Amino acid sequence: MEKIPYLGVGTAYYKSVHVPIIAGHFNELLVHCNIETIRQDHGKDLAKLPKYDSLIRIPSHIDYRQEYKGFYYTFFPLTAGPMERRIDISLTVVRCRGKGKRTLEKIASRHKIT
Repeated sequence: MEKIPYLGVGTAYYKSVHVPIIAGHFNELLVHCNIETIRQDHGKDLAKLPKYDSLIRIPSHIDYRQEYKGFYYTFFPLTAGPMERRIDISLTVVRCRGKGKRTLEKIASRHKIT
């Protein structure tokens, strides 16, 4: 059975589309659509469309689910996994957050970051 790219959220309907971006890959996007468009594409049997109470955005890369307790995530999982790298620069920036632009400029020049 083919996957239908449409879903119902509350009283609205959306189509899941893959939008090309400059980096060469695609981002998934929900586009609002008309019920008549769905009927023209798939006939009158709309019972097979997934239905959700609302859209939610709760970021989670560890326990990602597309749907949660009747709600549809508009947050999509990362396609790449974690990499083994030094994080000391990132941690320094996080610790200095709020200390101002000059502190960040000092960190950047010390680590040769442009």
